Amino acid sequence: MKLIVNGDDFGSSEAVNLAVAKAHDEGILTSCSLMVGESAFEQAVEIARKRPRLGVGLHLVTVLGKAVLPASEIPTIVDSKGYFPNSPVRAGLRYFFLPSAKAHLRREIKAQMQRFVSTGLKCSHIDGHLHMHLHPTVFPMVIEIAREYDVKYVRLPRENLSLSLTINSRHKLHKYLLWFTFWLLCKYAKLYLQDIGAVEQVYGLLETGRVTESYLVALLERLSCDTAEVYLHPQVGENQAELDALLSLRVKSLIKAKAIELVSYHQL
Repeated sequence: MKLIVNGDDFGSSEAVNLAVAKAHDEGILTSCSLMVGESAFEQAVEIARKRPRLGVGLHLVTVLGKAVLPASEIPTIVDSKGYFPNSPVRAGLRYFFLPSAKAHLRREIKAQMQRFVSTGLKCSHIDGHLHMHLHPTVFPMVIEIAREYDVKYVRLPRENLSLSLTINSRHKLHKYLLWFTFWLLCKYAKLYLQDIGAVEQVYGLLETGRVTESYLVALLERLSCDTAEVYLHPQVGENQAELDALLSLRVKSLIKAKAIELVSYHQL
């Protein structure tokens, strides 16, 4: 089995950037997703340039974050300071119903990709902050930009629900509703893939911020697909349980024992 271990929100803060570097250098992290409009973007790029084996994808921001373009150029999708809505529902309704918002959204998505390309890094994949790249209006634009810039993979957060609930059955109803929502979105997204790839299973959605050592061990003991991704939000400091999981000797030993091949999207 080939496994991608991805750190999301790369570029959002120094704490996240340092965690991604440490988890790649000393742990099992193979990949990360870069936010090109956030405050620690330049530091993240320097970290990535020094680590040629680290896969770097675009973490597209269309909600709960800052745009790359000036607010005056995309006024229907950001506030006067250039920030997207904090609510995915509010943003999603705007993107779906306002023709002008769709035009501004397309420009912003291209601008984020162009900023990524300007770093000289090769884009391994595209995913989205809060998975808003799967919104029915956003996803076709993502596929357009992936083809234009020769990006071969996008993330589809498809989990095996029964496996996830076997590992942790808490909040079962919430997890089922979340899983079902993204099952529908991924089913729609598959219609657009054609020459763009996605791994079979992606884990992290139902345990966002809680991908601990015990969770990883339980997951790796049960995974039985050919390609999979686990994504986390590692950071250094007080809340570094996910970073500790990526550095865990127990997790490393299990990966070796099960002959799991750690890869990035570039290596698929």
